[in-house]
Amino acid sequence: MERTELSGRRRTYLRAVSRSAGLESMAALAKELGITQSTLTNIQSATRSASPELIKKIERLAPKIEGGSILGAQALPREADVSAFRNCSRPKK
Repeated sequence: MERTELSGRRRTYLRAVSRSAGLESMAALAKELGITQSTLTNIQSATRSASPELIKKIERLAPKIEGGSILGAQALPREADVSAFRNCSRPKK
């Protein structure tokens, strides 16, 4: 799945969670989850992934909405993993 598609699916999922929980905005969702709005935005845009603990919080907040795994690292495109590996510092010889 490409990052663009993933961010769209994450956006849809998080909106459904927000509505199911009776929250009026993404800011309210972030507050309810105990995270900053920028963290939620970064997760939604697939810039970063949600921790397993955060995914569990979200699933408890809206248990009828399935698909929380889309927020995790395993949902990121493989090319992101390769990029992260390439950008890590290597020990000097």
